[in-house]
Amino acid sequence: MYEKKLEDIVYENFNITACLVHGQVRQGEGAFFSTVGKPRRINGFFYFYDCDGEYTLKNGEKKYAKRGDVVFLPPFCEYDSQFYGHGKKQVDCILVNLLFSDKDGKEFYLSDNLEVFTPKDSEFIKKEFCDILNIYSRPIKNTAEMKAISYKILSYFATVNKETVLDVSRYRYIANGIKYLETDIKQEKSIEEVAKMCNVSSAYFRRLFKEYSGLSPIQFRIRKKLDMAKDMLVSGTMSIVEISDYLGFENVTYFTRLFKEYEKISPAKYRNYSK
Repeated sequence: MYEKKLEDIVYENFNITACLVHGQVRQGEGAFFSTVGKPRRINGFFYFYDCDGEYTLKNGEKKYAKRGDVVFLPPFCEYDSQFYGHGKKQVDCILVNLLFSDKDGKEFYLSDNLEVFTPKDSEFIKKEFCDILNIYSRPIKNTAEMKAISYKILSYFATVNKETVLDVSRYRYIANGIKYLETDIKQEKSIEEVAKMCNVSSAYFRRLFKEYSGLSPIQFRIRKKLDMAKDMLVSGTMSIVEISDYLGFENVTYFTRLFKEYEKISPAKYRNYSK
């Protein structure tokens, strides 16, 4: 098992391998809970549906959550928690526990920092957590529905985290370029044009982007397109020529050459081996 940052999964292909949901009443004896000496072993998203609470971490730091907030509870985290300000609903909190694996089947966990999120779209988050609890409470659980909601919850908070990181770091100067390279499919703008979007020189953009991603803009662009191509080869019905055109490669010959250079196998063989 290895660690990934929450914001890094925004555009990654990963799997939810387990999804467990619990509606919790945090009153009476349940108003206090501790993982000190018995740390969590699973990623958790804890929705404060009808109460407030506070967490005291092992180092003494305190974090507070109010009604409507979501707390990310990482594996291996130790804390004391206390709940108060309860309303009249049957459930005080909703906990969604998740296990993940990457596209190669290797298990990973998200960060090791307990984080409190105050969602801007509070109604959306409330609906998703209530929906997943309702599905989990049925006699016959629809696992696909639960995972679909979990992906939406993850996508929401991963995107929020990523935007926060960009806004408060030195990478905010090239944030528009980063978002373009991470989200635009065909990538038709040159790196010089992307740099102009950020009002910086291409040299400065290249240097800062490599510091941000670990790859040059060109390498990142190629890697992202090839990752998309692999998914389309496995799960789609488009021909190799159509995939090449859809992803904006100059021609299928260039696409095939790049694919073999990076993946050590041709697109056709990759598709056949993945069936």
